[in-house]
Amino acid sequence: MRTHTVPATIKPSDALVSVRVSETARLACIAVGFPRPIVQWYRKSKQLPQRSARYSTLGDFTLAIRNVTMEDEGIYMCRAYNYHGDPAVWKVSLSVLPASPSRPEGRRRRRGHHSSRDRSEGSQRRGRKVYLTGNGA
Repeated sequence: MRTHTVPATIKPSDALVSVRVSETARLACIAVGFPRPIVQWYRKSKQLPQRSARYSTLGDFTLAIRNVTMEDEGIYMCRAYNYHGDPAVWKVSLSVLPASPSRPEGRRRRRGHHSSRDRSEGSQRRGRKVYLTGNGA
C-alpha cells in the first residue's frame, strides 16, 4: 500500500496579536501536512523551548506565553516541516500593552450605580457630546 505525503504548509491566521502585561499570549500556527508536521517557534533567531515556565507549544501548535512582559513584544516565527518539501514559515507580531489600571480597593463602582458626580447638573462624561439648552436668562 502506498501512502501519499503532503508537504507541511501553514494556513494564514492572525499576524498581529495584542495582549496586556501579565496576561497569556496565544500565537497561532495552523500547520498541516502528512505526516503531521513538526513545529518549532523562534524569536530573534533563537528556538524557543517546547515547554518551560513561560512558554509552551499546545497540541494545535499554538505558542502560549504566560505572564507577558513588555520585553516579550516583537516578531515570533513558526517553522513547520515534515521532511517532504521545504519548511513552511509564518511570522506573528506580538504587541504588549500596559496593564489595565486597577481601581483602589473600596472604590469599585457596581454596575447600575452612579456616583453623585455622574448625576450632578453640568457634569460631563468623557466621550459624550453635551448640549446645554436654556431660556437665555
